[in-house]
Amino acid sequence: MEKLRRAGVSAESLGLVGRALDSLEVRQGNARLVGAEAAFTMPFTRGFSASVNSDVVHATNTSDRTALPFVPPMRASGTLRWDEGTPGKSFAVTGEWNARQTRVFRDDFAPSAWGAVHVSAGISHLTSRGLISVELTVRNATNARYRDFMSRYKEFADAAGRAFVLRVSTAL
Repeated sequence: MEKLRRAGVSAESLGLVGRALDSLEVRQGNARLVGAEAAFTMPFTRGFSASVNSDVVHATNTSDRTALPFVPPMRASGTLRWDEGTPGKSFAVTGEWNARQTRVFRDDFAPSAWGAVHVSAGISHLTSRGLISVELTVRNATNARYRDFMSRYKEFADAAGRAFVLRVSTAL
């Protein structure tokens, strides 16, 4: 960045605001955090279920009535799941939504609301030594472009695209 300044190029002209990785001065004070979380799961027919959950936090510095830093926006998700049982097969589709944070700390940046779809499939098998489970999850299956409010790089970089997660676990 210093080389760019000496060459007469401003960070603003490159689209680099420079606040995301700046240091943050922290002072202790009183705060009020009020939040709510709700979750609900409803079984349908044998093996099928749906679940929804959501959470929200409202955080305020009581000294100057400003928003606190690093407080996530409202989030919600819903999952449709089929589970054969244990041991057995399973499959799930989850939709996740994150609102735009409307209460931001000083000059913080609030990206747009975003949504993503996650898909997972798994199988478990009971052996003489215990249960072995294998699950493959595709996070952000539609490869949606978004910037997460909780990311330190949200001003200049999108969140990760499609990601594959393979989980193998055992209870021996």
